[in-house]
Amino acid sequence: MPVKHSTLPSLRQQDIARFHSKVRQASPDSCWEWAAARFKSGYGQFFVGGLSVPASRIAYLIHYGNDPGELFVLHSCDNPPCCNPCHLSLGTNDQNMAEKIERSRQSKGQKHVDAMSPTRARGERVNTAKLSAEQVKEIRKRRQNGESLKDLSDAFGVTKTLVSMIALGKVWKHV
Repeated sequence: MPVKHSTLPSLRQQDIARFHSKVRQASPDSCWEWAAARFKSGYGQFFVGGLSVPASRIAYLIHYGNDPGELFVLHSCDNPPCCNPCHLSLGTNDQNMAEKIERSRQSKGQKHVDAMSPTRARGERVNTAKLSAEQVKEIRKRRQNGESLKDLSDAFGVTKTLVSMIALGKVWKHV
C-alpha cells in the first residue's frame, strides 16, 4: 500500500537555517548528504512542527516553494540521504516502483524483497553502505588477530557496534 504523506508544516527562517546546517553541500552536481538523524531506510529525518519528515521532502519544499503533497519525492541519484534539489523530482508511487525495477533496486513483479532473496541488494550494492567487501574481510582478519573494536572502528570510520556485528558474522554474511 502506498505511503500517505501529510501536509508539510510551514517553515520559519530558523527552521530553514537549521535544515541547511544539517546538509553537507558539495558541488552543484554531487549528492548533498543529510548529516543528521535518518530513518531506518536511510532517508534523512527532519523534525519540524512536531513532525518527523523525510529531509528530501523539506529540501524540495525549500528549493521549489511548494509542498509535494501526495506525490513522492524521487531521487535521480538513488541515494536516500541526498538533499540536492537538482537530484529531486516529484512522482507517483507507480513511477517510484517503476524506477526501482528499472534501476535493479527491486525485482520485477516482486512485492517485497525478502532479506534472504538473491535479488536483494547486499554489501556495496546497498546505496548506504560505508564499507567495501574487501574492507569487511580486512576487519574480520584484524579482529581475529586481536585488534580492538575501537581501533577498527576508528580505522574504518564506522561504529564499534558495526565492527562487532561484522566480526561475529551478523552482517555482511555473504562475504
